[in-house]
Amino acid sequence: MKCYIYYIILVIFARHTFETGEMNYTGPFKGIRKLNGGENERENRDTSPQQNISIKTENEMEKKTCDQKMRTCKDRCGVPKNTSSLSDFYCQCDDKCAHYQDCCADFESECSINYNNTKYGELTSGERSKYGCIKISQTEMLYMDQTCASEHFGTDLEEKCRNRNTLLSLLPASDVETGIQYSNIFCARCNNVKSPVLWQTKYRCNRNVLDKSDFQNPGPNTLTRVMNSPFCSVEYIAPSNDKLQPRPCIPTIHTCPDGTDRLLAYRCANSNLDPYSTYKQKYHAYHNWYCLICTETERPLPSCTVRLSHLRSPNLPLFSFKIMVDVTSENGIRLRSQAGHGINGLDVEVGCNSDNICKALTCPKAYVRDGNECKLVSTIVPVQINCYFFIEPEEHVFHVIKTYIKQIFDLVGLILFLQHRDYDEFTFNTSFPENYTSPQIYKKMASDSERMKEKAGIAQLKDINITYDVSFIKHKISHATEKVTNSGFQTGSGMTWMFYIVLFMKIC
Repeated sequence: MKCYIYYIILVIFARHTFETGEMNYTGPFKGIRKLNGGENERENRDTSPQQNISIKTENEMEKKTCDQKMRTCKDRCGVPKNTSSLSDFYCQCDDKCAHYQDCCADFESECSINYNNTKYGELTSGERSKYGCIKISQTEMLYMDQTCASEHFGTDLEEKCRNRNTLLSLLPASDVETGIQYSNIFCARCNNVKSPVLWQTKYRCNRNVLDKSDFQNPGPNTLTRVMNSPFCSVEYIAPSNDKLQPRPCIPTIHTCPDGTDRLLAYRCANSNLDPYSTYKQKYHAYHNWYCLICTETERPLPSCTVRLSHLRSPNLPLFSFKIMVDVTSENGIRLRSQAGHGINGLDVEVGCNSDNICKALTCPKAYVRDGNECKLVSTIVPVQINCYFFIEPEEHVFHVIKTYIKQIFDLVGLILFLQHRDYDEFTFNTSFPENYTSPQIYKKMASDSERMKEKAGIAQLKDINITYDVSFIKHKISHATEKVTNSGFQTGSGMTWMFYIVLFMKIC
């Protein structure tokens, strides 16, 4: 009974504490609480100039103060920031910052005298809406023009410029005469660029984003699938030209939601770059304090340090490859893919016309051209290699093993890697010309296995076990990427022509 009475007293005391705390809140976001109010207050908010003045005063009073080391123009007037690194300055102080609207908050006070005396050049008007902040690598983002000249408004060319779901629309382009970057070749053309130059690309994928059809019939669809995958990071490589002036950027939210107080929305859209991050925004920062408080109305927890989830150091990928681009004419473009780490069989050349229709022009080894794609015609032998180590190997050891596999075997497709408790497993497909006989395949596989044994003389490696399936019957295309355990082929008589050769190789 005594405990029950204590419990009731405790509940009453706690309730009273929360109620009075709510009434007398004096924390750092007091101004934000008053600005947004309750549901009824927001509905009946007075938008008179007098209230706008009080809002302005409260916002400035409650603004979170940040160390100015990363966001000042002191001793930087006229010097552009040339890197996207978030450990460098967040904002700009050159003659183009007004155009891109990325000037530091103290730009006017620190640099306006210099600019009035034309020491650094004439300031251009702000046109931030023209540009997208495009990610060009794991650690870098650049401004790229993604709009058309007025004479192309409403045209098919403008639609292609805005669309980023096709092969060509994902490749940036540059005007080597003006140094301007465009988000794709269609944006360059709708700005009347005569000879746009496309950027080269390198893709790193951390997951197997390809399916069987991509290795049975590689071509335009294969490249598009990789380029659109969220599990593949891209690095765009700019053309070598001294006139190009890529400008780094931070992706920011620079407008307020509909219904926001007009003065607050104006200050968000027109104040200089003074970014803040919150845990709710993983891929953008807020352009300034006003953009933050008009968007996150429920006690935001702002950080002066800008953190973006999609900008980070790259991990060792499952596979990678490059795409080289040649503009053959106003209506023709050629893309050549080049297999990199962890993959083979994607070295295709693709041609695309002005209507964005693409087809395979040349095919890799083990394939022939079939319509717009390539077709696998070789005999496929699945291989599995199990490696046993004395100690847990470092990451680069797996890269070395994959490199040896590519050097020794005629690889088709991916090298799949799986870690087990006692060993590490590599599975892949190797190919042989369709006219190879069973003895020829058997002999070559035995020879390649011995070479792999010799190459894999890594200090941490204790044992290596190589298993491969030689059915001596040409595999159907549908079996091209199946694992070794599923790659058997039954004949009409019900017999299975299959050999499993297991070589246990000990490295002393």
